[in-house]
Amino acid sequence: MGKRMLRLSIALAAVLLLFSACSKKKEFDEDMIVGSWDCSDGLRYDFNSDHTGQSGNRKYLPFTWELDDDELTLRYTGSGEGEADIVAFDRMIIDDLTPSSIKAHDYVTDETITFKRI
Repeated sequence: MGKRMLRLSIALAAVLLLFSACSKKKEFDEDMIVGSWDCSDGLRYDFNSDHTGQSGNRKYLPFTWELDDDELTLRYTGSGEGEADIVAFDRMIIDDLTPSSIKAHDYVTDETITFKRI
């Protein structure tokens, strides 16, 4: 009986260790995203509290945005002057969010993206 309990305890400890090693998603307050940001990609991003926004430098594209834990998704649903309608998605994982900066990485390319509040 003692050996069986020891084996069971070791197996249980291994399972607990395995699950504790899994990374957890971070949760961020979406109110901290609302506002205007300069991005390392050279564009300006404006996030509105109604989950709409726009990005660009001289010509702006409208988007809707959603924050799910640490995943920020932008859905572009507009068109520029003289251009066809655009439907595109931009997904990034937020690594750090402060009142003055956002550090994230692109979901597909893993490229680092930084934002500074304007």
